Amino acid sequence: MFPGLALQISEWLLEGAAARIVGRTAFNPRSSRSHAVATIHVCWQPDPATSAKGRETRLHIVDLAGSERSGQYAIDGEQLREGAHINLSLSTLGRVVGALARGQGEHVPYRDSSLTWLLSDAITGCHARAFMIATVQPEHAAETLSTLRYAQAYSSLQSDLSTKIPRLRAQVRSLLCQADMAQREVDMLCSLINDNARIGKMNQWSRETLKSRVVQIRRHGEELFRLHPYLKWTDVHDTKAKLAQIGLVEEVCAVPPVREAGSANDGRRIHFRESSANVCACVRVVFTGKHGHQSTRLWFPEDVLEDVSPPAQLQELLRESEKADAALQQKVAQLKTAQKAFASQMQQWTS
Repeated sequence: MFPGLALQISEWLLEGAAARIVGRTAFNPRSSRSHAVATIHVCWQPDPATSAKGRETRLHIVDLAGSERSGQYAIDGEQLREGAHINLSLSTLGRVVGALARGQGEHVPYRDSSLTWLLSDAITGCHARAFMIATVQPEHAAETLSTLRYAQAYSSLQSDLSTKIPRLRAQVRSLLCQADMAQREVDMLCSLINDNARIGKMNQWSRETLKSRVVQIRRHGEELFRLHPYLKWTDVHDTKAKLAQIGLVEEVCAVPPVREAGSANDGRRIHFRESSANVCACVRVVFTGKHGHQSTRLWFPEDVLEDVSPPAQLQELLRESEKADAALQQKVAQLKTAQKAFASQMQQWTS
C-alpha cells in the first residue's frame, strides 16, 4: 500500500463515523439510526510490458443499521420514522437477495432503495464477493432469530448453487436460441426442396417426415403381390407406383388385420390365404394428400418397398438440429436438478 494511504483512509472512516446519527432506544443505548457505507475505489494502471488492460476494484464496507420493531423500541415519533426508513431499506435488500438467490429470472428491485442501488455491482457484479457479519444479542431471542434468518438468506448468494442456477438459466436460453435457429434452417431448406421437387414426387419434406421412415414402391413391385397370402395389388397401388410417390411407414406387422367387407380396398385381402412359406412383414404406408385431399393408407409387403433418403444437406442440418435439441435437454435437466437441490438447501436453512 502507498505510504500515507492507510492513514488517509482511516481519517475518512473516522470522519464518516462522526457524521453518523446514533441514538438511544428502548432496545439499545447506542443504536445506529442510519446506514454507513465506505467505498474504496482502486484503479490499476495498465502494464505496458504485458499489454494488460487497466482494471479497477471497488471495496464497499457497509455498517447496516439494525432492523427494529419500531413500535416496541422507539421512544418518540422521530425514532419511529427513522426505524421505518431503516426497515424499508433492509427489506429492499432482503428482496434483492431473495430474487437473486431464487435464480428464477424475476425482477430484482435494485432501484427501490438507495442502499441496494449503491451496492448492486458489489452483489452481482463480475467477480463480486459479498460477506455479512451478523451481530446477535442472546438476551433478546426474537431479535437474534430474526437477524440470523436475515443473514442466512444473504448467505445463500455465496452458495455454489445460487450462482450456478442463474448461469444454467443463461446457458439454457442460449441453447434454446441455437436449437430454434437450427430448426428454422431445417424448415427453410425443406421448403426450398419442396418448391423445387419434380411434379408427382412427394414434396412434403419436414421435420416430421425426416424423423420417420420414408419409402417408395420398387419397380415391378406388383409381381411380389401375386402369391402373397394377406395382400393384393390394387389400382391405387398402381397409381402410386407410376407417380413414384413417397410415403411414410406407419405400422409394420407379421400379419395385418383382415379387411372388412365393404371397406375401402387398401391392399389387404378380405379372406386370407394359407401359406406354408415364410412371408415377409407387412407394412402400412400413408401417402400424404395434396391440395386439400385426404391421405391414403395402403398395405405392402416389406420387400416391395425401398427406403428413400433425404438430400445430404438436409440430413446434415437435421443432425445439427438434433444435437442442439439434445444439448438443450441435457442443460434443462441440469437446471432442474440444481433448482431442486437449492430448494432443499433453503429448506434446511430456514427450518
